[in-house]
Amino acid sequence: METLLYIIKQTLKFIFKIISELWEKFLNLNPYEKVIIFLMLPAMLINAQPVASYRIFGGVNHVFNPSAIYMLLILITILATYYIPAMYGSAIRIFAAIIYCLSLIVMHAGSGIIKTPYTTTIWFYMNILIVLTFATLSLLSFVKYERDAQAK
Repeated sequence: METLLYIIKQTLKFIFKIISELWEKFLNLNPYEKVIIFLMLPAMLINAQPVASYRIFGGVNHVFNPSAIYMLLILITILATYYIPAMYGSAIRIFAAIIYCLSLIVMHAGSGIIKTPYTTTIWFYMNILIVLTFATLSLLSFVKYERDAQAK
């Protein structure tokens, strides 16, 4: 029983240590990076919404984003780029966001999301908007890092 309590205690210490280190890292980020982190949850929620709807047999069916997995990869990329230099991280984030937006736009303008006539929902445009927001904030973050580097 003492061994189990010891293991639980050590595990909780380890978890709290990781959380405190992540919190310290978060506090050291510039404001744009903090906003990017806060927008990750809304981005996942927006990504889970239907991007198109169509009528069939008197009912309305919804189509979810076929590129949704790429948005999740962008969010993972955003988290991973915090561990590389700011210039490269911002460039990678901006590139990934632009590629995702272009894929959504080309998919919509090209063959379409589905083959039947459909109506795009507001969530389609929100998918594009949130990714463009990530790209803009990454660019602003890059500019801030560059200004801070030149000031030193």
